[in-house]
Amino acid sequence: MGLVLQYTENELRKYHSLINNTFIPEIKLKVQDDFFDKKPDYNKNFDDAYKISVNSGCGEIIGSNERSVLLGVYKYLTLIGCFFYAPVKYGEIIPHIDRKDCNADYTAIADARHRGICIEGSVSFENVMDMIDFAPKLGFNSYFVQFREGHNFFERW
Repeated sequence: MGLVLQYTENELRKYHSLINNTFIPEIKLKVQDDFFDKKPDYNKNFDDAYKISVNSGCGEIIGSNERSVLLGVYKYLTLIGCFFYAPVKYGEIIPHIDRKDCNADYTAIADARHRGICIEGSVSFENVMDMIDFAPKLGFNSYFVQFREGHNFFERW
């Protein structure tokens, strides 16, 4: 299991403990790169696709790569009622629901290869780290600076 998949599993467990701390989800996380062949120019390393099949907290989330599995987990959490609205610790709403209400059936193939957020103005290191943590919760897969070099944004902070 790669580092991204380990992180994804930890995120799933963390949020499920906040949703309902009486059970551990029985959701298998898998990478299956031949699962999504619906686009002729599809590349498993660059394009994201995932399938969520969860019933009462049991099931699987399959992605075309480890990043896609992470995106699938955040989409699953959104489908069961989590709301991520800001890139800070208090910028999320986590519902308290029973295991029987942890259901989701969803398939996604990203329309665009690059879905990202760009910094402008001034930022701190903490801002950037919070944004990188926040971006996949909304389905983004990249983060970039407005110009060739980003040191001006940090100097303005």
